[in-house]
Amino acid sequence: MTDLAVEKFSIGHDILFTIYSTSSWALRDRVHSGKKLSGIIPPTAPKNFNDYRDFVYALAHRYRGKVAYYQIENEVYGAKQFWFGTEAEYFQLLETGSEAVRKADPDAKILPASIALGEIDITSLPNDTRFRQGYDFLLKTYSVYAHCFDIADIHLYYTPEAIPDRLKWLKGIMISNNYEKPIWVTETGGLDPRAFSKKEYAHDNLKKQAVDIVKKYILCFANGAERVFYLSVQKNKDKEHPQFGNMRLTEDYKAEYKRPAYFSYKLMVQKIGGFSSVSVIPCGYKFIVNGKPVLALWSETEKTIDVSFFINKDEAVITSIITAKEKRDPLITKVASGIVTVSNIPIFVE
Repeated sequence: MTDLAVEKFSIGHDILFTIYSTSSWALRDRVHSGKKLSGIIPPTAPKNFNDYRDFVYALAHRYRGKVAYYQIENEVYGAKQFWFGTEAEYFQLLETGSEAVRKADPDAKILPASIALGEIDITSLPNDTRFRQGYDFLLKTYSVYAHCFDIADIHLYYTPEAIPDRLKWLKGIMISNNYEKPIWVTETGGLDPRAFSKKEYAHDNLKKQAVDIVKKYILCFANGAERVFYLSVQKNKDKEHPQFGNMRLTEDYKAEYKRPAYFSYKLMVQKIGGFSSVSVIPCGYKFIVNGKPVLALWSETEKTIDVSFFINKDEAVITSIITAKEKRDPLITKVASGIVTVSNIPIFVE
């Protein structure tokens, strides 16, 4: 089954494997073996690290040239459902796994377990014991064990507005340890119910989701993320997570009924996919795509902006994202004066 999936998706795509130490027969700690999260036993240290090394080597060797990226576990920094072992055991796992991957496939790149911040304000960190333990665990990963990975990883849910500070914080950790590595966002999604009251979350959420996804991606790219992954595109066949299941972009497993966010996501890819650079401008960002500027603009309060300074054209073409359930195609308008009205709903201007 895995061979078939790799053969199919390795053509024209880069594949990332997340390796979980979750085998029911190979784990050191079987106390929690009856508990499952998303269908798997929560990971912990293996009984024998040499067996783990052999497995990871065999995996990376088998898919050499087809699977380009490997991640060692996920969200281990204080989230018990994702890691039942100790910090020391995770560091041994990270060192063992990265060594095995690099030996089997020198071209493969490695990611450590991703960082998840939930609704934490990164500009004012809590000081409770549990948070501090997880935070120190994370800092040690990105200092003492930075040699074990090639790409930093963070999950960015919650609000779009939190993204710039979170990416700046992660870059700052690396710079303080005298190195810089690419940053990936291997999970994002919306709407995140933690960012809303129940009443706010229930009101007009399909429109909000379309706005949320475009803002999140643009803010990720504009603040240094190299790649961003959405979780998840379509409805899960099985029972969905109560928090993350509703972030999907379709209403059904076969993806026949697509939400406005699906079409806005597709539009965003069409407009800024493959961009070569991005810079800050009033009310948004200027992307260079195939040598030409594409502006992504929004403002929490309505404003006007003269875009002729940024696109060097007599006529500005404005493409609005899709926010209505019955719509599939974006509204396109032209402005001869170069003066564009900006609201809290993102637009693309060329």
